[in-house]
Amino acid sequence: MRGLVQAALSGFVATQAGSRPVDAPMALLRYDTKDITADISPFLIELTYTDNLEGESDALDVQLEDVDGRWISAWYPGHGDTLHAQIGFAGSALLDCGEFEIDEIELQGPPDTVTIKALSAGIKRSVRTRHGRQYENTTLQAIAADVAKRNQLEVAGTIEVVSIQRVTQVFESDLAFLRRIADEYGHAFNVRGNKLVFFQTKLLREGKPVYIVTRQDCASSYRLRDKVHGVVGEAETTWFDPREKKRRVVSVKDKAGSSNRASADKRRINVRAETDAQARQKAQAQLDKNDDQTGATLTLYGNPLLVAGVTLDLQTFGKFDGRYLVVKSVHRLSRSGGYVTEVDLKRVRA
Repeated sequence: MRGLVQAALSGFVATQAGSRPVDAPMALLRYDTKDITADISPFLIELTYTDNLEGESDALDVQLEDVDGRWISAWYPGHGDTLHAQIGFAGSALLDCGEFEIDEIELQGPPDTVTIKALSAGIKRSVRTRHGRQYENTTLQAIAADVAKRNQLEVAGTIEVVSIQRVTQVFESDLAFLRRIADEYGHAFNVRGNKLVFFQTKLLREGKPVYIVTRQDCASSYRLRDKVHGVVGEAETTWFDPREKKRRVVSVKDKAGSSNRASADKRRINVRAETDAQARQKAQAQLDKNDDQTGATLTLYGNPLLVAGVTLDLQTFGKFDGRYLVVKSVHRLSRSGGYVTEVDLKRVRA
């Protein structure tokens, strides 16, 4: 299916964090199992792939011209039909965006256009349905496996051994419940295709940068921010020990520190825990949120290797120099702007 956007973008030259390949950007697209390249390339205005590390499902948007009305009649897409996309450069390895289910169809005009909006294929209605359940004498891994099985998904990635005596899903969707529990123990996940992909926050911080990025590498704009609110120097968890019939307090200091020493607050939270070790785990998860102190949004020349979860080394940004984690990447191919990649970053503390 090569050539979906090559004709429209053949004159555009992109960079990969500093070096500019001369190959033309391109994307491949399937509708269900059909190659629709020849059908839609004359109408393609923009294709956007959004890759989220956590919290939101990945998304694919395809905007098309509809000057003759074919998209609102004979070519009208079906809800639940699938799209599969790849993005990159001719002659090079492409970014496999995965499979998506059509969730919304938007018509606009004049001039008449249609935008097909699709979500990661694993995000089914069942995953978003609210339930009430109770888990006892289990683990985070077992809860994840139960949620995955119930929604015809598989668990992938790394989950630390976390024992959980009792936890209740209080009329939450499976995704909301699992995200809440994972966050309490320093984990996160995303739905990619038919998999629940888990990762430990602390392991992401240890990843080596895949690129050095300077201000000169920005295609059009950059925005950096540094905040004090919400940054704490210590987290204190209080939990009730039923065996000793008393409350226990566990405190963890932020060893990494922050770039702004004025923020030395202590975060105090009441938690459900069975041991001091478990309470300490929850306190550390609170301190990990300090990584949100310093962030950046950069618009770079198109790069299929810039995906959520990789780390970058920012240079020539003065006090903002350092190692950053990509928490969201948006790959956009368009007639007007060529191929650009926008990344949302948060600084990784040592």
